[in-house]
Amino acid sequence: MGKAVTVAEGKRDFTGLLKESERKKEDIIVTRRGEPVCVIMPFDKYRKLKRVRSYIRMIELSQELKGKGVKVSRLLKESRKQLEDRY
Repeated sequence: MGKAVTVAEGKRDFTGLLKESERKKEDIIVTRRGEPVCVIMPFDKYRKLKRVRSYIRMIELSQELKGKGVKVSRLLKESRKQLEDRY
């Protein structure tokens, strides 16, 4: 788990938190009344998480489409191309 800061601390030192997250390549969790509400993370990590989430969604879709005449290999190829075009 990364460092945790309150919303008030985040407001006070937003630029410093951004620099720290980038420099240390770590997440910073922002809390409100002790509950996590968001995360500041290095952009490269965010991009990787988005890709993983997209691949998971593709797997879910392939399971839904199983038996409906849609070939997973074609779906994978076209989805991968769309992902690569985005990044």
